[in-house]
Amino acid sequence: MTLTLAQQAEIAKQAAGLVIKEERRRQKLTMRQLSKQGGVSLGYLSEIEGAKKEPSMQTIGSVCNALYYDLPSYYRALADKIEQLEGAR
Repeated sequence: MTLTLAQQAEIAKQAAGLVIKEERRRQKLTMRQLSKQGGVSLGYLSEIEGAKKEPSMQTIGSVCNALYYDLPSYYRALADKIEQLEGAR
């Protein structure tokens, strides 16, 4: 099944939030801790993890830095998560 551009964008937004949430939980951090360490508001982080907002490149960099998660690893995890979510449709 071919997904529309809007569907692909929604999946990418959902995947970005899930990758951040899963890594945060793997490191046993609360959202509040990551928010503080990453310099991102708690509300915005919540919206990202809940797939309500798409993170900016600056936010991705800040959050990954706070998680000691290098960008290539983030983007590999993101691609894997997108593939997983597309397969679930």
